[in-house]
Amino acid sequence: MGPRGRGRYGAGVPLPPSPITEPQPPPVDAPGPAAGPRGVRGWVGALLAGALLVAVCVFALRGLNSAALADHVARGGVTLPALIGTLVGLNLLTTAWLVGSVTACFGPRPMVSSGQMLRLIAASQLLNYLPALRAGLVGRAAYLKKYHGLRLRDSGYVLVLTLGLTASTLAVASVGPLLVAALDADPRWAWAGSALGLVVLTLAVTAATRRLPGVGRRSWFWVPLRTLDLAAVTGRTALAFAAVGQPLTLGQATLLASTATLVRLTGLTPNGLGLSEWVVAGLAAALAPVDAALAAAAALLERGIEVAMSVVAGLWALMGLRRAHGEPRGVA
Repeated sequence: MGPRGRGRYGAGVPLPPSPITEPQPPPVDAPGPAAGPRGVRGWVGALLAGALLVAVCVFALRGLNSAALADHVARGGVTLPALIGTLVGLNLLTTAWLVGSVTACFGPRPMVSSGQMLRLIAASQLLNYLPALRAGLVGRAAYLKKYHGLRLRDSGYVLVLTLGLTASTLAVASVGPLLVAALDADPRWAWAGSALGLVVLTLAVTAATRRLPGVGRRSWFWVPLRTLDLAAVTGRTALAFAAVGQPLTLGQATLLASTATLVRLTGLTPNGLGLSEWVVAGLAAALAPVDAALAAAAALLERGIEVAMSVVAGLWALMGLRRAHGEPRGVA
């Protein structure tokens, strides 16, 4: 089934297949993600994540007065953790909206509703923590093929487009704060440059994709959606550092959030677990007069809240998908 014409989540007439050519996810009837070389890489990544996570926890505990830090966080109440959790939810919403819009370009039948895509994204977020290589991505592709007739190749196109949008948006948005941090540029001009760059990127993406089958004009809000997603991650980072008593500037928080997001995209460990915490700790110590152990504690606090939200949202999503299809196998 090729991409279709205009219409919400798949309405329209069939059009020729997309010209994009990228590697495809494994077939639905192939061995699961825990089998073969993919399974080996998944377990290696999980073991690496566990080792890095234990190491960063030890590093943070040894470098700080844990009792004093816990007391400081407790005195701040639940407001900051609750705000971080809210922003995690916003990340799920923006990702679901973006992936849903991109998926609609390839004509799934029946169409994927907004609520269903939100459940798929929430379930994928949870399953990506499993010791299997991108278990959430593989499961979502299998689900969309089984229940919506979306070819696995098209799921690969959706992945490539989404990753490309994410990487380009992060790169452009980070230029301003990077100039401020590295060259001591005027923050006003630096941020204006980033804003202008995002506008140009939005126009470029719209112009480059509107002629692709099934895309039309829906691509104009893809970059703004990714920008909102990055703003939510930046807010989470700033709030986590504030909770441990180390406020950051907007530029510092943006650079830390962008770098941590790029680390997660590599897939070296499940959802960047362990690896992104070390990267945040090292980069924070280099960018600002922040103790690396304190930065590690802030990264661990943010990760803990994200995992808690992912478990709650993921279980809600999995139960809803099972009710809709009578407990299907391989839901993600």
